[in-house]
Amino acid sequence: HSTEQALLYYKMALSIYKKEEHEKGLDKIYFNMGALYRRVGDLNAAFKYYLKSANIADKTNDSLAQIQSRLATMIVYRRMGKDDARFLDKYYRALKVAERNDFFVMQIQLHENIGNVLIRKGEVKEALNEHFLPVWSLAERINDHETLFEMGMRLAKHMEALGDHKSAYMYQRSAILYKDSFENKNQLQKFRTMHFKESIDKQISLRKKEKVESDRLQLYTGVGGVFA
Repeated sequence: HSTEQALLYYKMALSIYKKEEHEKGLDKIYFNMGALYRRVGDLNAAFKYYLKSANIADKTNDSLAQIQSRLATMIVYRRMGKDDARFLDKYYRALKVAERNDFFVMQIQLHENIGNVLIRKGEVKEALNEHFLPVWSLAERINDHETLFEMGMRLAKHMEALGDHKSAYMYQRSAILYKDSFENKNQLQKFRTMHFKESIDKQISLRKKEKVESDRLQLYTGVGGVFA
């Protein structure tokens, strides 16, 4: 089975990394293992390895891996039916990294998820002012009309509930206008993909300056990816 073969090679790579006391690169292996377990529906195992990836990324100060792992951890934890509020402090840390590196799409995702946690905790004003409104600004910056529509309607709903009818009307009206301006779903995806690619390209340019890992580690990790 391809999944079992991929996991076998990832585990072989892990054993070498641990034996040689390498930490740089471990986060990638753990993340890929988490993705494999998530694909086959083993959310407990996926959560375990995503969390390991995030912890290693924190130690090695890998900006992109930090954010990717935290977001993956959050998604899996919620799918397990659990409250991700326990990780709120780590999401704030990931948000700071995203802001420092101008990862706009990831900032939007983190702001949205942090805001959702705060809404569930009843901290509506903080969720709106500190997270949902920044999502609106970021979406305007990258011209993401889909997010502007969705967030505009959410802002309108919560502001109406808080008694701010004027702001609620303004955001609802703006959201409808953005909805009317949709070209098509492919164009919307193009915007997000473009900015996400810019974030990754920036990290790749930084990583080119680092020392290349040994051939054996590349071999086992690479072969694992073939079977994934």
